[in-house]
Amino acid sequence: MPNDTEPFRLEDFTLGNVPADIWFSWAVLTVLMLGYWYRRYRQSGVLTFDVFFVGLYLYVPIVFMSLFAFSPLNSKATGDAHWKYLPYIREAFYVSVFGIVVFAAAAWLAARKSAPLPGMRAVSHALHEFWLKPYGLAILLGIIGILAVGVVSTLGVTGSRDAAMQNTELRPMSHLFSAFAVIGMYLFLVEGYRRDSWLFTLIGVALVVGLLAFGTRKLTVGTLLYYSAMRMINLRTFKAGRAVVAGGVLAALLVILAIAVEAWRQQDLSPDRIAAAPVNILFGNNLSELRDFAWILSNWDHEPLMGKTYVSGFLSFIPSFLLPERREWGWGQFSTEITGLTGGTHPGLRPTIFAEAYFNFDLLGVFMLAAIIGGLLGRLSSVAERLMQNTNQRERLFGLMCVFLYFEFFFRLQQTPGIMVSYIEAIFVFMGLLGALLVRKLSHSQIQMSALTAGQPALERVP
Repeated sequence: MPNDTEPFRLEDFTLGNVPADIWFSWAVLTVLMLGYWYRRYRQSGVLTFDVFFVGLYLYVPIVFMSLFAFSPLNSKATGDAHWKYLPYIREAFYVSVFGIVVFAAAAWLAARKSAPLPGMRAVSHALHEFWLKPYGLAILLGIIGILAVGVVSTLGVTGSRDAAMQNTELRPMSHLFSAFAVIGMYLFLVEGYRRDSWLFTLIGVALVVGLLAFGTRKLTVGTLLYYSAMRMINLRTFKAGRAVVAGGVLAALLVILAIAVEAWRQQDLSPDRIAAAPVNILFGNNLSELRDFAWILSNWDHEPLMGKTYVSGFLSFIPSFLLPERREWGWGQFSTEITGLTGGTHPGLRPTIFAEAYFNFDLLGVFMLAAIIGGLLGRLSSVAERLMQNTNQRERLFGLMCVFLYFEFFFRLQQTPGIMVSYIEAIFVFMGLLGALLVRKLSHSQIQMSALTAGQPALERVP
């Protein structure tokens, strides 16, 4: 079994035998990324919506990590499978680069169009007119509390997510709790800043702690990263040095948090585990998308799945114990069984964002997914730019939150196990729209009653 607690020694560090064409591609794409960032920096500040997502989901996991995927140190996480998937890293890399090219072209075209964004107004209205009102936040906190009681009573206080993965009948409750808690985290942290409220901020922090205890390490740290990015984008600063320092400190804190949470879950906060942190970050399961893509490729018979994992994802509102075929066709089952992992309890490997489309529809699937997501990001980057013209930073942050949530809703198409979360978010938005309508009708009725009581004509319209 791989050993992730062996102390890291600098003399053991090696990138392995990285092919010359990968080095060349890495250098070219890195220069292009730096040029892209510099151009956007001169236009809009140190960090922008599009640069953040391109860096987070395209450059870091595909380009930057391509050099580390060849290292034998990966065997600490993959065991002897490292030597089997090594010849497939090049295929995984160039398939992903093809996706990046299509993504970039689609984003460039969409940024110059004014195509509508279905549902964006609904998201903004549901949040602004209901969920971010005091009664809306109270209702949200109540929902999270009820779900938390259900999770703790059935799955335990810590590691509940792992327990839910072993019991398919309890997974729906697990999904509901984590989805609503993450939404609550967003809303309370954002409102803590907008209202200058320590109470809301503390509630947001409490939800962070609860989610970490629940076991959703990557989701929670990722959400904190999103929130931090929104705050940095909102600052619209052109002082690159200060922003780099702040970003470095933030990255270090998130890494320390991830290490501490993992050590807590494993009940091992030994010096050896802490010393092994550099290896676990670079060669463990935190930034392993390209490696995992190659790992799955090395066992694949190159017969396209023809959309099976997408069907499973879109039917995720049906529990798998009621529809066993959904589990059998799911990405988690496919990606774990093909790599020899535990298919029943493992949630599935997380390869690059174009991998699942490739396994289902080959390069055509990569092209379609990259065009859709790239077009969406390009269109939303234009929306984010217009938002930044607002001189009120607190209102800008609300708008950015809507943009982030909207993008994430559709971005989950890139890995179908997350589609269930998008369904829950859609329910959340619908509840907000319904709540806003009920509040408006109640307010209208109260005004009519007051007018009748005062002997005045009832108002026909609430302004």
